[in-house]
Amino acid sequence: MPNNFVTAWHTLVTDLGISLSWPKPEASTEQGGEKDKAIMIWGGSSSCGQYALQILRYYDYRNIIATASPRNFELVKECGANHVVDYGSKTFKEETENAVGKVELVLDCIGSLEGSVRPITSIVGEGAKVAILLPVIVRDATEEVEPIYEMDVRKAATWPAGVEVRGVRTHFYLDVSICSVTLSDTFKYSIELEAMG
Repeated sequence: MPNNFVTAWHTLVTDLGISLSWPKPEASTEQGGEKDKAIMIWGGSSSCGQYALQILRYYDYRNIIATASPRNFELVKECGANHVVDYGSKTFKEETENAVGKVELVLDCIGSLEGSVRPITSIVGEGAKVAILLPVIVRDATEEVEPIYEMDVRKAATWPAGVEVRGVRTHFYLDVSICSVTLSDTFKYSIELEAMG
């Protein structure tokens, strides 16, 4: 099973509290429930982002927004995003709010202070949950300077009050029964085939 699939699954379930029970329940058409929460996948065209989008689509989540560069919009939509915004757009915040309203859950697959974390702080508010793949890149390396990383996501940026922020370290996935026990060979094969399409 691809590590980035396990990372996406683990983060959605453990860090964001999204219900992904197995076997998959019947599709729900009820409006206003968990399936309609606004979920953002920052870095939707990354390998982890693509898996997260496909998993959410498989489980019938209906209000998924992803960030990508314009050249990857179609790919991200094919993976399951209902809305896609250009992470570099000057009107990113307004585009996000117009598309989904209040963002309740965020999976940041990039983990860059300037490239994802700070912009995310501008679109979340009280009650939101944010999961960031670690480490947070505070400063990129160049030929002249060493990179700077931060493992404490609360220190990486100033977060609005009431936002729950978690750093994701995937090597803990075996602590979660859904990943260590329930992901039997049959399940792994079945979910990969169905989620990917």
